[in-house]
Amino acid sequence: MGNRKQEAKNKHYGLKTLGLLACFLLPALLFTSCSLFRGGAGRQYAGAKVPLTAEQSDRFKSTYYDAETEKITEDYDQALNLFKLCLEIDPSSAAANFEIADILEGTKHSDSAIYYSKRAAQLEPSNIWFEDLYAQCLQDKGDYKGVAEVYRSIVKDNPEEADYYAKLGAAELQAGLTSAALATYNSMEAKFGFNEDVSMDKVRVFEKAKNYLEAENEIKKLIREEPSTPEYYDMLGNVYELEGKKDKAFSLYRQMEGSNPNDPMAHLALADYYHAQHNDKDSYRELELAFAETRLDVNTEIGILIGFYEATDGHDSLMTEGLRLCKIMTATHPDDPKGHNSYGNFLIRNRDFMKAREQYSLSISEDSGKYSNWSQLLLLDQTLNDYHALALASQSALNIFPGYPQLYLDNGIANLELKNYPEAISSLQQGLQYVLGDSGLLVQFYSSLGDAYNAVKRFGASDSAYEAALALNPDDDYVLNNYSYYLSIRNTRLERAAAMSKRANAISPLNANYEDTYAWILFTMGQYKEAKEWQEGALRDGGDKNANILEHYGDILFKLGEKEKAADYWQKARDTGSSSELLERKIRDKQYYSK
Repeated sequence: MGNRKQEAKNKHYGLKTLGLLACFLLPALLFTSCSLFRGGAGRQYAGAKVPLTAEQSDRFKSTYYDAETEKITEDYDQALNLFKLCLEIDPSSAAANFEIADILEGTKHSDSAIYYSKRAAQLEPSNIWFEDLYAQCLQDKGDYKGVAEVYRSIVKDNPEEADYYAKLGAAELQAGLTSAALATYNSMEAKFGFNEDVSMDKVRVFEKAKNYLEAENEIKKLIREEPSTPEYYDMLGNVYELEGKKDKAFSLYRQMEGSNPNDPMAHLALADYYHAQHNDKDSYRELELAFAETRLDVNTEIGILIGFYEATDGHDSLMTEGLRLCKIMTATHPDDPKGHNSYGNFLIRNRDFMKAREQYSLSISEDSGKYSNWSQLLLLDQTLNDYHALALASQSALNIFPGYPQLYLDNGIANLELKNYPEAISSLQQGLQYVLGDSGLLVQFYSSLGDAYNAVKRFGASDSAYEAALALNPDDDYVLNNYSYYLSIRNTRLERAAAMSKRANAISPLNANYEDTYAWILFTMGQYKEAKEWQEGALRDGGDKNANILEHYGDILFKLGEKEKAADYWQKARDTGSSSELLERKIRDKQYYSK
């Protein structure tokens, strides 16, 4: 389930993100110097190494200024072209090489970035910013030894810059130079005094080298400096566990809990300890105590729950405990939408869609501006076949996200199911204008419009909508089936209907509804024996509980002269739930009626 403990300080000395701005152009200086800013700090670099004529100098300054302007506006291609033009004017410009490297590094062109950044650093080896960029480019390529060499040089030339000791130590660690990293951190500490982050890095070095005694001593030093920080005690207990001193670890965790029973870190430490001992009961108890503390933030709780979620199949003890923890989390942090989202996800995994919908509704009530939450809520409405809720929720979402086509589709489908056909048509027509370049979504819009227009007997519009859907996807089995069925009901273009229905069955075989459609088209065409074969297939494939399929089978049997059997299937259709006046007449008169 992963480590449930919070890192005491989750910092590391990685390379800082460098900025993209440079200030430039003081005409009186004729480009003999320029202040360059990255990450908010400025360093002067020397001017061009090759003497320029006055005309060349002016052209360089103008081109460089234009390049910086393009860079600031993020037109990096044009900026690159202009900086390269600067190099044509002055090939020894460290500044132009640096700016080219900066853009290439930011756009993930590592090899080229290394070339230009190295060139800039070579041209002005005293410029710490040029060397820093060179190191970052090497870092991007995974050349950690190269990074360490660059920072070693920077530290040598700039012994008062503490940050670069930290960067050197981090690079040495990445390069696997554990002893060198430790020496660097010791030098930094000797020169600048105790530093919590350095001490934390030293602990990681010792743990990586499995030098647990030194790790233990370093953590104890942290505790002496900051005895009120519970995370350090947790770290010490963790080292005890790594050393196999489980009793000592347990004693420390109990001491943490006893001295501060409301500290969630103590409970998390004990939960980890019990889990390692395969004592799930006590581990869960400690987790629940930790989750009940408001000092444990939701993000940490969600991180723990992810371990439960990934390890469970939805119906085991982990799911039971995960749900219990979710309930505690949302009770402890009722106003945090992320907690309700996580609880909702667990409930979905547990197939408790009703309660999952409640959690997503609570999340939206706290933060209605996140579209993904609305999308999940609408999906749950559809899963629950709650089209009243779907219509209301999709309309509420549209008030916030008026340009999202999926919301119009959901609203249209909801109103279609509720038989609010004018509202369905209106939503679908409005939503069409927002669909850009998504043919799959367009097919859904057109097929839903086809259904809605057919319901209000606007058959020409219905046929046009279906044809538009098939033009985009000729093999959409849903459209092929519905379009062909409605044509057969109208007793029109039956050959076209038969071809489409046959295609739908080829795409999605053993589908009772599709088989029923093809059987009904054959029935309408008077091909009763073939219709019977297909309808019996529909019954075998799950249609024996479908009132329409049962009624259609009775109709086919009647046409084949099996009148008593036909009456039996009409009765089965009524028993299954159909209650139309037409069916009642068939049963009463034992006679087939088409309408």
